[in-house]
Amino acid sequence: MGAFESSHREADELACPGALPSVEELEEAVKKIPGRNVLQVTPENILDYCCGSWTLISRDLHAALPSFFAEEVLQVLGKLGILEAFRVREELVNYKKVLLHVHQQGQSLERSLSQLASFFHEERVQCEGGFSKPSKRRGDIADALTQCKGRCDATYDARQLGKLLCNLPRHPAKARPAALQELPSSLRCWRIAEAARTDNQPED
Repeated sequence: MGAFESSHREADELACPGALPSVEELEEAVKKIPGRNVLQVTPENILDYCCGSWTLISRDLHAALPSFFAEEVLQVLGKLGILEAFRVREELVNYKKVLLHVHQQGQSLERSLSQLASFFHEERVQCEGGFSKPSKRRGDIADALTQCKGRCDATYDARQLGKLLCNLPRHPAKARPAALQELPSSLRCWRIAEAARTDNQPED
């Protein structure tokens, strides 16, 4: 029986080597981590801490805990989707940069179309009966300008939404930005569509 208990004790030691550090040992261990003490984070000082990388989490856990427990915690966090969340955020940051470039191109095109619309504003075509109407070219330019403005509003909304998601408060005690809480009414495109819907409602 003694041999059986001994073998089980040895198996437990192999499966879970070492012991969790005491509170005092943990407090002493985290002092070796660069920057502010990770155990003293508050909603007010959280912006003073490095963030945005799974590597930082791994570094801090390995500094604070024995290797076995640090790896166990990292596996749990991975199963919860934390690592994937970091990857999604990285892609969202890149996507936001692309949207900025697309939005700036759209604004440049909108300025050019606005200049064309001003240049051809008085271009009209004479019709039978002595009246005139705007030329087809003027109408095409006006349509293109309106569509371009709409596309610029859409790219602005898409980039702004990505930016808000990338800049979500790090501390759970902090409230989300008002623009996220007020979705979809905080979007430019939503307000445009809502105004169009209201204007097209039949009068009582």
